[in-house]
Amino acid sequence: MEGARAAHRSVGMTDSRDVVVASVVGHCHAALTVLLSRWLIQQGLPDSTIKLDLGELAKRVDEAMGSASRVTQVLARLHSLRKPNERDAKSLRAPVDGDADLTIQAMALTLRDFGWAID
Repeated sequence: MEGARAAHRSVGMTDSRDVVVASVVGHCHAALTVLLSRWLIQQGLPDSTIKLDLGELAKRVDEAMGSASRVTQVLARLHSLRKPNERDAKSLRAPVDGDADLTIQAMALTLRDFGWAID
């Protein structure tokens, strides 16, 4: 276990909470990438859309889906907070609990905007 703690400290994660927050942000990023690419394909974009990253997908969301586009852009930025090299290069902070909460809410907002949520 000490080896895992040392590895986490070496990448700027000081405790297990940091790891959980980074994991939630990462998983929501991946899930939102899948949701957004599938929605865009349903809207008529080519199947190759599935290969795009979240930042590129956000650019392709129609203005009618503005909130989904904006929240996707925010989540793409939060995703870079997980990466110690990005944080160092851009003087960014580490992700915190509120960031994990925001990513979950971003998923919910997107599902509602796409009409895929049950009220």
